[in-house]
Amino acid sequence: MMIEVFKTNIVKKREARMILKQLLNMLPGVAVNFDLEDCDRILRIESRSQYFDARQVCDIVTKMGFECLVLND
Repeated sequence: MMIEVFKTNIVKKREARMILKQLLNMLPGVAVNFDLEDCDRILRIESRSQYFDARQVCDIVTKMGFECLVLND
């Protein structure tokens, strides 16, 4: 299982849904969720069977106009 947690500057649920849709299109088979109430505006991606590149996730989110940084354990 692979889990990555990212810090973002996404504030609105509408923005989160837009990014969620894009990530699911680019990374089929992953589970994506947001915690916009957290001070770090958390984006969490989990995959049971598929490897994904955290840099690719950050690139997708950044190209959509938002900040995205991998949070280390």
